[in-house]
Amino acid sequence: MKSLLFLLLFFVLAMPTFLWAGGASHRAAVEELLAVSQADQMLEPMYQQLDSMLEQQFAKLAESKKDERILKKYRKRLVGLLRKEMKWEMMEADIVDLYVKVYTENEVKEITRFYRSPIGQKLIAKMPQVMNEAMAISQKNFQHLMPKIQRISREMAEALDQKKQRK
Repeated sequence: MKSLLFLLLFFVLAMPTFLWAGGASHRAAVEELLAVSQADQMLEPMYQQLDSMLEQQFAKLAESKKDERILKKYRKRLVGLLRKEMKWEMMEADIVDLYVKVYTENEVKEITRFYRSPIGQKLIAKMPQVMNEAMAISQKNFQHLMPKIQRISREMAEALDQKKQRK
């Protein structure tokens, strides 16, 4: 009975170690995938695209050269803040956790194999261009929605004002 109890206790105490070891190899596989896919380099093109988008939007707000200087200053501050507060190093652990949650270890290894292939490397190399062009398409399509969004926003504000006036 004591030996059975001891064996049971051993498995209960040792189980987290076995589970953790599997988790560690899964995490290592995800870290390898992120390195092979150059995930850490995907943020810079995003920041550049955001800066370009803000520049276009802010240009519409400027009524004078002085306005342009002010808007440029704040655009630079916004993009700088994002670059500082949303560094890869700050997000990497959460991204690894996400991949561990979404993909099995075998799936991660298969994806990594793909990214190591010539076509996978081409996908990685072309991804910034694809993302920039996709963002431009989205922005263009969003432009025609702006009047509708503004109209709905005005209607919402009016409805809220009417509700306040009734009180």
